[in-house]
Amino acid sequence: VDGQNHNSTYASGAGNVGALMGANRLGIITIKNVNLKTTKEEPDFVFGTYAASTGVGYSGYALIIDNFNIDGYQYKAGTTSTNISGVAGILSGNLELKNSNFTNLKFDTTSNTAAIVNYNSGNLIADKINIKNIDIKNTQTGFVSGIANTIGGSFRLSNSTMDNIKVETNGSSIHVAGLITHLNGSDNNISNCKISNIDVKANGNSHDTAAGVVCISNNSFVFADNEVSDIKVSGNAANVSGIVACGRIDTVGTNSNSKTTLNNITLTSDYSSGVSMGAVVGVSTDTNGKLQNVTANNVKLSTNCIAPRIGGLVGCGNPSVNNCKVMNSNIESTYDTYNQYSFPILGGIYGNCSSSANNHSNLTVENTTIKSKFGYVGGVYGLSQANVEKVNVTNCNVIASSSGATVGGIMGHDAYNLRISEAQVSDSKISNVGKAVTEISEKTVAIYPTGGIVGFARGLVKDCDVIRTTIETTGADSYATGGIVGHGFNASKTTHTVVQGCDVIDSTITGSNALGGIAGAAVAEIKDCTVQGTQTASINTVFADKEESKVIVNEAVPEVKEEVKAEVTEEAKAEVAEEAKAEVAEEAKAEVVEEAKAEVAEEAKAEVVE
Repeated sequence: VDGQNHNSTYASGAGNVGALMGANRLGIITIKNVNLKTTKEEPDFVFGTYAASTGVGYSGYALIIDNFNIDGYQYKAGTTSTNISGVAGILSGNLELKNSNFTNLKFDTTSNTAAIVNYNSGNLIADKINIKNIDIKNTQTGFVSGIANTIGGSFRLSNSTMDNIKVETNGSSIHVAGLITHLNGSDNNISNCKISNIDVKANGNSHDTAAGVVCISNNSFVFADNEVSDIKVSGNAANVSGIVACGRIDTVGTNSNSKTTLNNITLTSDYSSGVSMGAVVGVSTDTNGKLQNVTANNVKLSTNCIAPRIGGLVGCGNPSVNNCKVMNSNIESTYDTYNQYSFPILGGIYGNCSSSANNHSNLTVENTTIKSKFGYVGGVYGLSQANVEKVNVTNCNVIASSSGATVGGIMGHDAYNLRISEAQVSDSKISNVGKAVTEISEKTVAIYPTGGIVGFARGLVKDCDVIRTTIETTGADSYATGGIVGHGFNASKTTHTVVQGCDVIDSTITGSNALGGIAGAAVAEIKDCTVQGTQTASINTVFADKEESKVIVNEAVPEVKEEVKAEVTEEAKAEVAEEAKAEVAEEAKAEVVEEAKAEVAEEAKAEVVE
């Protein structure tokens, strides 16, 4: 089809319907230099029961499309219509699409709907396409997306622009995406694209996934050198993300210098329990996933569900994160019914990192608030099993506003005897209500500590600094608050918490029980650490292992100094008393021996005389 121009095309039917072709079962179709445009206010298509499109309803062979432009059409589907799209309803072959524009399209449907292609079992390769002002509303069921639903083969999208795409469902659509619901092929790539003003509303019944870009990526998916801005995803979905709701993602591919920027990402969910939410990925169990060179600005994440996993970039899973930054953001769980077995996990970059397979480095969180009522809350990680180094948290608020939380400036809870090194928290507030130690069973207790670097630590915390930061627990029965570590692990001689080479400078630490400049409680080994210009208050237990840790309290609260001095004085007096007793005992013993000798001598003389 070459050089066709149509205005106000109308089509309807009971099977495969297309403005250019209903069905193709013979061979490859080429469409080029075609313009379809309408300015009518009423719907241009009233579809039947199988597959329908402005281009081809159904094709069993490949489509090659160059310079195909659709503008202004409205698509109206009947109650039994399925697979509605702008280019192809169902495609069994490959689709090659380039130099094309799809603008001002409006869909009012009851089933599977996508602006470009609904179902494509082959590859989809798209370059230099423009998709703008797309409005899709689905009222019943099916998959709904701005570009394509299921792609069975490889998918590549490059040098393209997607702007002002609205996708809304009010029925039981399982997956809702701004661009694509399913990537099932082995090689998928979106690069050098601008994606902006995407609004996804997963209303109605519960949905599995909702995402600004892709709902599910089952295999390799590279998302590199893209600019993403003004993404909103809301409604009732379990897995929510600005980019990928569920599955694998790699933000650099073969070019380690690739960069991805995200601005103004707003995600919310009304789902009842276990929401996984992140600006880049909601949940991913693939250890081959990789987030690198990603910068996210003004990320707003919020849910009121039971036990969410929320992270500035990753909600839950295994991807590695390196050279990433989150700034000017707000991450929050508002659920307020405490349950010690089911609780929120929140972090400035990672909610719950559940794999030790990858090391993480060069992470930054700035001007960001991470807040929950309770649970695991951290400036970078809520809960983690991954080693991490070179991390900075600056001008942030890490807050648990109700009792029953573990809170840390870098990490809430260390779950795997991991290593945290070269981390710094500065000009921030780490706040926890805290809670008394709670006995769960004869051998198990629950602890709710607060630390400048990590709330609960199992492994090594090395070369970390806390500077000009407030670390506080406000509950009267709170336990374990420390400048570096709130509570450690000391149940084993071979595996225990070590704090080494860490400094707490010009900070304020307050709490009720087990409070220390370096560690609150149960840290078995402290080496070469200092506390400088720092105030501590409300101490019920004193610093442990003062000589071994070489702790220097330069400008502590006067009362603390007096307590330490008094303690040392009493110890010195006791030592002197013991020494004096020993000397007196030796002298008395010598005198007794001399007296005994004299008596024996006198008795001997008497015997001789006799």
